[in-house]
Amino acid sequence: MPSRSCAVVSGPGHRGRATYLRELPVRMPPGCQQPPGSLLAMTTTTTQSGGAPTFRALALPPARLDHIRQTGTDDGGNHPLRKVTAEGGEPVRCCLRIANPGEELLLIAYRPFDCPGPYAETGPVFIHVERCEGYRESTQYPEQFRGRPQVFRCYDAAGNIVGGCLLNATDEPEVVIAELFSEPGVERIHTRNVIYGCYMLEIASVA
Repeated sequence: MPSRSCAVVSGPGHRGRATYLRELPVRMPPGCQQPPGSLLAMTTTTTQSGGAPTFRALALPPARLDHIRQTGTDDGGNHPLRKVTAEGGEPVRCCLRIANPGEELLLIAYRPFDCPGPYAETGPVFIHVERCEGYRESTQYPEQFRGRPQVFRCYDAAGNIVGGCLLNATDEPEVVIAELFSEPGVERIHTRNVIYGCYMLEIASVA
């Protein structure tokens, strides 16, 4: 089914409000349905005041990363994997925290989708050389990623982009996430860095 693509603008004069820009309908190829939760891994849950969960923040799936480490080949076909020593400040996607200086990391190409499609981008992410504890630190948006300007891209269950917003450093992620998930058809949100566009994490709706 066609879906409406939109953009949510966040910034001075727009905090707490969404501005939508209509664009042409888009489609995903037949047979490429991505069921919600198919990439669920280490998760945290944010709850409403009544205790009902509203979303899950997802780190990269440990089993999938184990396969990449074991084969030495990433989603971009790169072999062998590139090892780097952290300078400090690198966002590590297997545990959703900032790397400490001296940590051993892999810089891999990763595609945060289950099947190919026009929006199934592959790009660079940092992970630990060995399996780590994952994301178990908080029930909120990753604390060490808070205050980073981000692009939030919204997807429906089929992998279509159906919206997005610019999150400024002073914005509250939970407020923006709640507003995006209030829009019909939004099943998941991918967060990406503003300059390089690198994938950071997935936020899945549990409504």
